[in-house]
Amino acid sequence: MIVYFSATGNSKHVAHKIAMEIDDWARPIEELKLEKHVEARAGGVFGIVCPTYFCGIPVIMEEFLKKVKMFVGEDCYFFFVSTYGGNSGMSADMVEEILNERGLKLDAKYGVKMPDTWAPIIDLNDKSKIAAINSDADKNILRIAEQIKNREKGNFIKNKKSRFFAKFNYRVYDRMRETKNFIVTDACTGCKLCIKRCPIKVIEMVNDRPSWITDQCVMCLGCYHRCPMNAIQYGSSTKGHGQYIHPNDLDETDKA
Repeated sequence: MIVYFSATGNSKHVAHKIAMEIDDWARPIEELKLEKHVEARAGGVFGIVCPTYFCGIPVIMEEFLKKVKMFVGEDCYFFFVSTYGGNSGMSADMVEEILNERGLKLDAKYGVKMPDTWAPIIDLNDKSKIAAINSDADKNILRIAEQIKNREKGNFIKNKKSRFFAKFNYRVYDRMRETKNFIVTDACTGCKLCIKRCPIKVIEMVNDRPSWITDQCVMCLGCYHRCPMNAIQYGSSTKGHGQYIHPNDLDETDKA
């Protein structure tokens, strides 16, 4: 069993590709949050996959790990995979600390470099560069799947920052999560795709335009990247920076 959070499809792709290689299954935490517990069978495999946000983990994954009851059977291989654009920061450390507090222990930690989707800074218009990153990622995912099959133990994440730098950077995340940063341009057609895709359902239609009903959100930017008209922007900083969805995550639900 592999659980994951994914806004633009990177972590979803990693989770499902590993699941396919090890003959297992993967599910998003948004579905599992509705259940009372998650159980991994004795001798089986339990994996967690999520993106790195500001050198840490998304608040939705933090909440999931702290609140959902997890039962890990004896001799179950327990692993975490961090997907990241620049570096994995302290994402694996955060997950490990939460699990340790709950009496659970990771056997292995992995990292997969994927296209960085933080559009306020990253320009995503170079499709050949993105394709090259995804190609390298697929090779890495296959290597990780083999390590999981062999039940290798240890920290296999290479690209990470110091704990001091990561903690400093993660403090910025709370401020960046403010929904007042979003604007909706006149290009909006009212298709409501942003509402359907919001992982915590904090977008509603007000006067035929998307409106954020909380002061903060996960800031996954799924609404920005999946808008078919590119009508949702993060202030003025995303203008002209392009959108990104992993090529294996484009389906009918992304159509109005």
